[in-house]
Amino acid sequence: HNWPQLPDKYTWQTTHDVSFDKAGNLYVIHEGHKDKKDHPAIFVFDSEGKFVRAFGQEFQGGGHGLEVHEENGEEFLYVTGYQALKKFAKLTLKGETVWERHAPMKSGVYAADEDKSHKAGMGRNRFQPTNIAFCPQGNGFYLADGYGAYVIHMYDNDANYQSTFGREGKGDGQFELPHGVWTR
Repeated sequence: HNWPQLPDKYTWQTTHDVSFDKAGNLYVIHEGHKDKKDHPAIFVFDSEGKFVRAFGQEFQGGGHGLEVHEENGEEFLYVTGYQALKKFAKLTLKGETVWERHAPMKSGVYAADEDKSHKAGMGRNRFQPTNIAFCPQGNGFYLADGYGAYVIHMYDNDANYQSTFGREGKGDGQFELPHGVWTR
């Protein structure tokens, strides 16, 4: 419990995911509190538990999934934000945004303007992304909409929407709260 050395100016909040980079640094994402917009949602610690940096205020109030992924020798963070955030993004390991995306309206499963609205809203026609997993063939990634449509979206390496599979339920090809996803 005392391994990570968090500076006094920051507080632990509801933690949803962690990931490591090749250097052994640990990235921790918090759901955070939407009323603390100036508080970072992502903390980074070295292998000894020493605090390295914090960033990601834009994920405060809904930070959920976090994956480190290497592309052409460079590592990036893929982050999901649910609740009122309704987005996913690719960041550098320092926290700079490479791109940001919202609901894939081409999937046909979301309410009108769900790709533009960042108001809180739950339900099967709302976008609530929870996690990302990378295709083993290296040709894109999967995005779980765990609290929204209960589907998995597929994207290419440039974050262009490709397709959607699954639906709510307990049978074959159905999901009940698809949350953390993983491939091998």
